[in-house]
Amino acid sequence: MFRQLAIVPNLMSELDDIRSFFKDCSIEKCGETPKAKLSDLTIYETENQVFVEAPASGIPSKDIQITFEKGVLSIQGEAHEEKKEEENKIKYHIKAKRALSYRIQLPFAIDENVTPQAICKDGLLKVSFQKSRAGKPHRIEVHAA
Repeated sequence: MFRQLAIVPNLMSELDDIRSFFKDCSIEKCGETPKAKLSDLTIYETENQVFVEAPASGIPSKDIQITFEKGVLSIQGEAHEEKKEEENKIKYHIKAKRALSYRIQLPFAIDENVTPQAICKDGLLKVSFQKSRAGKPHRIEVHAA
């Protein structure tokens, strides 16, 4: 009996570790629109569209490549900055690299005939997709014979 009680605190500690590992992978409610947050990537939907948002601060829009194929969205971006200064006998050499990389299967049926739109504003990349009409239910009227 005494040995079992000693195991309980260890088990609770392990459960806390599991909870903290999955805390960023939760589904949040925002009004009526559910949002899924995977790391820094946010996916949400409206009635007719799906939106994907990713932070892209410090990366110019010309250096971001986005592809969408067979339901998989890939976002790649990289920016390099190099600065050299020389003051008297002291030299400064600063190199900076910023990068982003995401690859995710979208959990919604997307209309492949409509080109997705992408906007990068204030360090936030927002990609919008048109939902497929094939997945939507159609109302059928019943007429009297």
